[in-house]
Amino acid sequence: CNSVATFLCNIQVRLLMVSRMAKPEEVLVVENDQGEVVREFMKDTDSINLYKNMRETLVYLTHLDYADTERIMTEKLHNQVNGTEWSWKNLNTLCWAIGSISGAMHEEDEKRFLVTVIK
Repeated sequence: CNSVATFLCNIQVRLLMVSRMAKPEEVLVVENDQGEVVREFMKDTDSINLYKNMRETLVYLTHLDYADTERIMTEKLHNQVNGTEWSWKNLNTLCWAIGSISGAMHEEDEKRFLVTVIK
């Protein structure tokens, strides 16, 4: 692969990962028999492994070009807001993708990005 093909391939994989991010491990906060509030982990090994692999790949791609990952996620978020890609499934998938790259950007870039997401 030449550098242009590699660049385009990375962009397509990045977009694919953001668009199809698997659901992370589910954690429920419940009250146990003793009345204590505890975390309850829902186990689905295949789904958890898929999420971990996708997260690792997206973090790697973010390290290669955090600006493009941010651009893709911001564009997807705008498409949720303007309705062109709106669905609960798409919104959840995007949220999982955004959460999966926590810590993958420089701290200042991540803070700025999260402010954009929250707005």
